[in-house]
Amino acid sequence: MVGLAGYEERHPRRMSGGQQQRVALARALVIRPSVLLLDEPLSNLDAKLREEMQIELRQIQRTLGTTTILVTHDQNEAMSLSDRIVVMSQGRIEQIGTPQETYERPASAFVSQFLGKTNDFAATIDRTSTPARLLAGSWSAPAPAGLSGPVTISIRPER
Repeated sequence: MVGLAGYEERHPRRMSGGQQQRVALARALVIRPSVLLLDEPLSNLDAKLREEMQIELRQIQRTLGTTTILVTHDQNEAMSLSDRIVVMSQGRIEQIGTPQETYERPASAFVSQFLGKTNDFAATIDRTSTPARLLAGSWSAPAPAGLSGPVTISIRPER
């Protein structure tokens, strides 16, 4: 399952970082836990190996159907391995959602900036127009229903 057939007798010091990570994962999974907690499991790996292990972890998650709680500070890792993301700042939950929801509709400026590059603009809501409009300098657009208070428009470079 973790791609280490034939390594049963090898001492961990004689294994690569990726092999050691796979051994640790196999040890955790052998008891078939209902929930698996992984705390920064890929942080000590080089970029290429980290990417390979992300693919393997996702495949293992799908194969076993084990609920996995992954603690990471790597946004790409979180986005690629998660069905749901909890973004926290200073011990407080900022947003819970799917990777797509948190990226496309961040609940705060922190979430927006944490999950990728963004250009932010302060805006106001002109309620005298029908429908209400967002105003930022000379730019304006229809305001989504339910907006109130100060507004920040966040534009991702790829959009």
